[in-house]
Amino acid sequence: MNTGIAKDSPVTPTTGPNGAGKDAKQLVVLISGVFHAAYKQVLPAFVQETGLAVRSELSPSLGDSPQSVESRLSRGEDADVLIMAGRGLDEVTARKMVMEGTRVELARAPAGLAMKRGAPKPDISTPDLLRQTLLAASSVGYSISASGQYVSHELFKKLGIEAQMKGKAHEVRGVVPVSETVARGENQYGFQAVSEILPIKGAELVGKLPTAVEFVTPVSAAVALKSKNPEGARSLLRFLTRQKMGDVLEHHGLDPASA
Repeated sequence: MNTGIAKDSPVTPTTGPNGAGKDAKQLVVLISGVFHAAYKQVLPAFVQETGLAVRSELSPSLGDSPQSVESRLSRGEDADVLIMAGRGLDEVTARKMVMEGTRVELARAPAGLAMKRGAPKPDISTPDLLRQTLLAASSVGYSISASGQYVSHELFKKLGIEAQMKGKAHEVRGVVPVSETVARGENQYGFQAVSEILPIKGAELVGKLPTAVEFVTPVSAAVALKSKNPEGARSLLRFLTRQKMGDVLEHHGLDPASA
């Protein structure tokens, strides 16, 4: 069963047992890229177990892009489950877009640096080495979501290179992964959650950020306030918080929520 996302599409096709597709009662999941690879791996088992069809749409956790979770909910788009950076879920919760008492913590996502696969790999194991790598870079991309906001508002300041990065560091908007722009040669390096770097075939993980300047994004989920299938939504949250998810999380560069 193919539950993957087409290369240039933000939408995962609706899937269900025996090709039930759109005729089956379905869940609509708005999901950030930070958890998508792990989710995609286990989704077929959930579909088989519950008989529910699932339509998933990649949606940034933060920012004002038309595809972001908050933008979609503000437009009244259908949504049952929200899977996103914890900070983003805080914001839509404050706007009364989340069903009370349904929030769960799924994982922790450390940030890392991506480079084009096959390129010489720099050493970024200390803040000073990371600083040297960034100063020598021709271009650096970062996301509109939690890790990108950390990079642009805090990391460069901590490294003492905020002024030097203004001309060559920029935000990558929309649903195209930062690491995809690195793979295409549009950026020499890119900051993103490790879990979003690993699935990109043409990109490679340089490493996680050094401990002294590390950034970890909590990944959370909840039932959308206007869910048309809240019981089905809750069943997906229960499924995703099972203890056996541990190996899946590790494989995709994520840490357990309790880590």
